[in-house]
Amino acid sequence: MSAGLSKSFQRLYARIRCHRLPAALTSPLLLLGLAMPALTHANEPGYFMLMPTTMYTTAALAAVIATMLVLVSVSPRVVWFMYKPIPVMKVRNVPLFRTVTSLASMMILFGLLTVGIIGSNEPTQNPLPLYFWTIWWIGIIALHGLFGNLWYYINPWSGVLYVIDRLLPNDSRSERARAVESTLKQVAMWPAITVFVIFALFYIVYPTPDDPFRLAMVILGYWVTTLIAMCWFGERGWSNRGEFISILTRGYSRLAPVGVLGDRLCVGLPGWRIASMFSNRSTSKTTALFILLLLGVGSFDGFKGTILWLSMIGIDPLEFPGRSAVLWQNTVGAVIVNALVITLFAACVWLGNYLGRDKINPIPANYAFRSFAVSLLPIAFAFHVAHYLTTFLINAQHALAATSDPFANGANLLGLGSDVVSTGFLDTYGTARRIWIFQALVVVSGHIISVVIARMTAMRLYRSTRRIILSQLPVAGFLMAYTYLGLWLLALPKGV
Repeated sequence: MSAGLSKSFQRLYARIRCHRLPAALTSPLLLLGLAMPALTHANEPGYFMLMPTTMYTTAALAAVIATMLVLVSVSPRVVWFMYKPIPVMKVRNVPLFRTVTSLASMMILFGLLTVGIIGSNEPTQNPLPLYFWTIWWIGIIALHGLFGNLWYYINPWSGVLYVIDRLLPNDSRSERARAVESTLKQVAMWPAITVFVIFALFYIVYPTPDDPFRLAMVILGYWVTTLIAMCWFGERGWSNRGEFISILTRGYSRLAPVGVLGDRLCVGLPGWRIASMFSNRSTSKTTALFILLLLGVGSFDGFKGTILWLSMIGIDPLEFPGRSAVLWQNTVGAVIVNALVITLFAACVWLGNYLGRDKINPIPANYAFRSFAVSLLPIAFAFHVAHYLTTFLINAQHALAATSDPFANGANLLGLGSDVVSTGFLDTYGTARRIWIFQALVVVSGHIISVVIARMTAMRLYRSTRRIILSQLPVAGFLMAYTYLGLWLLALPKGV
C-alpha cells in the first residue's frame, strides 16, 4: 500500500503544481511523495495546503502536557472554582420574540426550497445546497458553541406551532402530548439517533447530497414529518427525543461561554454549563450513544476523502469514479469507524472504572459510561470547526454569489459583479499558516476542555485523589489519542 500511496503522491504533484500552488510551496511536494511523511493538508477537493508534520505533532505534544497537568496538578477545589459561572444580568423570556424569529426562519427556508426546486441544477450556483451545507451545517452549528442555543429561536417549527395553537385551539392535543410522554421516555432518543444516522449517511456516503432538487425534497420531507410529530407528541417531547438537530445544537450550546442559569445570563469558561448540569447526575444511555456517533461520523467524514482511505479500498484518487462507485465501501467504513469509537471508549471507561473502583460501593460501569460520554462533546465540536473551516471559507463565497444571482440567470442583485469567489488566499503561505494554527488551536482547546470535564466527572464519581487519577488514565489516553487522530487527519493528503 505504501508504494501505491507514494505513486499517488507523485501523480498528485503534477496536478497541484499545474493548478493550485505556486512553485515555492509545491517544490517540496516531490520529496514528499518519496519520503512519505504526512505533510499535505487537503481541505477542499483540488485545494491542497502543506501542513508541516511538526505543526500537528507540536500541537499533540501540547495536548499531552496539558492533560498531565490537569490530571496531576489541578486540585478539585480549583476546578470547581474555575467553572463557577458569573451572573451578568437578568433575562426575561419573551415567547413572541421566538415566534417571530422562527416564522422568519421558516420563510427563509421555504424561499430556499423554492429556489432549490426551480433554480439551477448546479450545486455551486443554487443557493439551497450552499446555504444548507455551508452556512447552516458548518457556520450556524459552529456558532452554537460560542453564543448558546440559537436553534431554539430559529428552528422552523416553533412559530408555525404557535400559530396553529392560536388559530386551532385544541385541548385534546395538549392532553395527548402529556399522555404519550411516558411512551417517549421509553423510546428515549432512539428516534433522533435513527434520523441522525440517516442524515449522516446522506451527507457523507450518498452520491449526490448537494443536488438542489433532491436536497429540497429531503428537507421538505423532514420539515413536514417533524411538524406532524411535534403536533402529535408535543414540541418539547419531540425536540428532546426525535428531532436530532435540537439535540445536537443543545449539546454544542452547553460549550458556549455564555448561557442562561435560572433567570440570569451568565458567563464562564467554555463548558461550564455541562459542569453545572451534570455535577450530580449522568446523561442517558442514548444521549451518550448520540455523542459518540457525532464523534465517529465526524472522524470518518475527515478520513473518507484521504489518499490513505482511497488506497485501502483500491481507488486511484486521480481517477476517482465518483461517490456512487464507493457507496458501499464508505457505508461499511462509516459503520466500522463508529463501532470502533464506541467500543474503544466503552473499554477505556470500563478499565478506568475498574482501576478507580471502591470495593465497598462500586460504581456501575454503565453509569460511568453515561457520565464520561459528555466529556467528548468538546472534541466533537472542535473537529466540526477545524475540519470544515476552509470548506466554509470557500463555499461561503459561492453562497454569496448565488444570493446575488439566485436563479443563475445573470442577475446581480447585490452588485457584486462576476468575480466574487476567490481561492487566492490559499496560495499564500502566511494565510495557510494562520489557518493551520487556528485549526490546531481549536483541536487542542477542545481536548483540554474535554479533559477538564472528564476530570470533574471523575471527581464526582470516585472521591479520593488516588482513585480519581487512576480512573482517568484510560479515558485521558482515549482523549489524547483522539486529539492526535484529529490533527493527523488534518495533515493527511486528500484525493477527492
